[in-house]
Amino acid sequence: TPIMRKSGLTPDQLMRSRLYMPLKPRPTVKNAVALIGSDLPLDEDSDLMLLLKQHGRKVHEITACRSYEDYQEMAESAVYISRYPSAVAGGDMLADRLGGRHVYVPFSFDWDEIENGLTRLTDIMGLPRPDFTGKREESEAALKETRSLIGDTPVAIDYTYCPRPLGLAKLLLTNGFNVQRVYLDAVTGEEKADFEYLKAHYPELQLFPTVHAAMRFHPPREKSEFLAIGQKAAHFTNTPHFVNVVEGGGMLGYQAVTKTLALMREACMEEKDMRSL
Repeated sequence: TPIMRKSGLTPDQLMRSRLYMPLKPRPTVKNAVALIGSDLPLDEDSDLMLLLKQHGRKVHEITACRSYEDYQEMAESAVYISRYPSAVAGGDMLADRLGGRHVYVPFSFDWDEIENGLTRLTDIMGLPRPDFTGKREESEAALKETRSLIGDTPVAIDYTYCPRPLGLAKLLLTNGFNVQRVYLDAVTGEEKADFEYLKAHYPELQLFPTVHAAMRFHPPREKSEFLAIGQKAAHFTNTPHFVNVVEGGGMLGYQAVTKTLALMREACMEEKDMRSL
């Protein structure tokens, strides 16, 4: 009964941990890893997937299971990798129960955190450290290209797009984008530093809840000129120009930056039927 819950894990954290409770212990396969706690498969071109495939790792994902045996094979993994904050508790419980190692690689838009997360993973797995040569320059070029295209178009972001909406807002604002609104219901611990930075440097940025009853009056009747990143932002700004992605869309690492920017360019050029979607 979520309304009675006073402490402990949230319903979302419990759900993501319970998904793996039926896994039964089996012998560990050294080169097997499991990506856990996400509703969407990891992109094949994401930094993490490329790293794992480069070093010949056998990758398990619940989204790729086509049989119960496929599902049970996840228990052979030597390492369990989560990338969503609400999956961390379940990852720890899974590793404790089955004997593997759980590693959290955070979804982030900060260069240093992206590199530190992947480097820590390779150190734990005993792999060569990843080569990030040219990654920042590629991301900076994509930022300039996207900023040139959308100009001063107002931008709105919501928390269902990714677990770090304030981190995304910081990246865009510090690169000249006209981010005006972020829709979210809480500031997580991972985002407190970004929240304080934005409050100090961009005090005009507006934060809106999504569950407050008064928000039913918030969407304008006429279509707006906003470029929205996420479905809730599209709804609350009533715009046909939006990025139709939830829960990180399978992105991770520098690829999350460049793909987000590519989706923003696409959203700027094309209209979508927001209501039907």
